[in-house]
Amino acid sequence: MVIYGLTDYLQRTQELKPNFSVDVQVNGKTVATKKFNSADATAPPTVLTLAEAQLAPASRGRAKTIAVWREKQARARDLPRAWILSDAAIFSTAQGSVPPLNDSLAASLEVALKEASNEVLDQEPSQDARPTPEQKAVIERLSKIVDARAAELAVNAEILAPRGELKALAMGKRDSHALKGWRKKEIGTELLEAIG
Repeated sequence: MVIYGLTDYLQRTQELKPNFSVDVQVNGKTVATKKFNSADATAPPTVLTLAEAQLAPASRGRAKTIAVWREKQARARDLPRAWILSDAAIFSTAQGSVPPLNDSLAASLEVALKEASNEVLDQEPSQDARPTPEQKAVIERLSKIVDARAAELAVNAEILAPRGELKALAMGKRDSHALKGWRKKEIGTELLEAIG
């Protein structure tokens, strides 16, 4: 009886025939618009992947820290990264949402974020700074070194040294994540040698 009533209700309210659109905003800017219709009522959920550049610099730095933490947790537990924390959860956590984690993982992430808060979170130079042709050549050389090392370690090159940090290094800045901690051992020394 209940199923028949629910079926009648859905037919009368036309809830299975949606016709609306939504705007997805990040930092007050619309990054995507999605229209929904009746085909979407039974379709799988829509997944929107944001580019790192769509985050504010502080959130971008937090997202990098969270991604590195997730990688370490996944390796330690021999689990897929998404089982620790999804990409979407990384972005929402970077913007201040509470991560969907158990207590021990949440505490571990909190420690990682506190340690990272003492460092400069985003080393990307200002957009006004344009590298010279010589600096562009250095950036490409550094990028190849990072890509090769990332392939050896089976990690994303952005975890070792994001492109913005390579640009900063080529332009003379030395306060980089790639030159500190475990990254210095894995890639930092080699980057400094390549710069000369």
